[in-house]
Amino acid sequence: MTARATTGVILTVFVCLAGLARVSASAGATWSGSAKCEVAITGAGYTDQQTQVWTMTGAAPTKSGAFNVYPGTWTVTGRGSLVRTQGSQTLRADWQRNVSAMSAPLSVVTRASDGAVLIVTGHAQLRAKDGIAGNQETSVDGRPTTRKAFAVEAFEWAFPSMQGAARSTHLSGQKSDAPPGSFGPMQPAGASVRVNCTWDFQQASGATAAQAPLQELAAQRAQRSTGPSTGGRQKSDTAVNRKDPWDDADSHLTPRHAIAVRIARFTAFVCLAPLAPGLPQEKRVGIRSFPI
Repeated sequence: MTARATTGVILTVFVCLAGLARVSASAGATWSGSAKCEVAITGAGYTDQQTQVWTMTGAAPTKSGAFNVYPGTWTVTGRGSLVRTQGSQTLRADWQRNVSAMSAPLSVVTRASDGAVLIVTGHAQLRAKDGIAGNQETSVDGRPTTRKAFAVEAFEWAFPSMQGAARSTHLSGQKSDAPPGSFGPMQPAGASVRVNCTWDFQQASGATAAQAPLQELAAQRAQRSTGPSTGGRQKSDTAVNRKDPWDDADSHLTPRHAIAVRIARFTAFVCLAPLAPGLPQEKRVGIRSFPI
């Protein structure tokens, strides 16, 4: 085996392993972002609006089986009011929703069957004591008879679970719904519920670090193919037509060494090819043209 061929094989395998190590490191890049659900409830003399927000703090996750569980928070804001008259009696009420940040972990998992990326809740439904607080007043013939404060629990809305394509690093979208049920204080029968949820989550980019060894290797191969700069002068026929020993190194080897070299090249190709789509077109061609 020639020194040039030996050096080339070793360099290729080394760069391959370095690239995989960096990709492995980038796979642990943290996710961050938020999801928001806006809930509007309307009925006869009734209105209730609330905004619930889930935020990934950007901190490193913990592992729970196949799930990466990220620290997160849940907050709620909103307000509502009610006016209900029955005979000579009228009930008036108004309230505020206010839930400060509560711990609400979110989980990211890659589905084994197809590689899809899913972000789902990583906790049981939350509730905030006295998260809804207000006042209600009863009057008869227009004259107030009683007035009192009230406070009730605020419940977490169902987190809008989301899914992205295989190896996704950015998940965003929206979903609307009109679920049946009672979701507001003193909500009258027949009230209309409208929900609109949006989300935007992104994984920290590790692509640049992962592609660096591939770009370096592509540049080295390009330099071997063209030779050093000629300062704008035409290269001689000898320089243009000279064969690169790397390309026909097998002709200088014993059969046993030739097989070893081909195995090493094939291993490097298989190792590097999956990473090539992230490179510019001209460098991707260089990576995929390893002599096998």
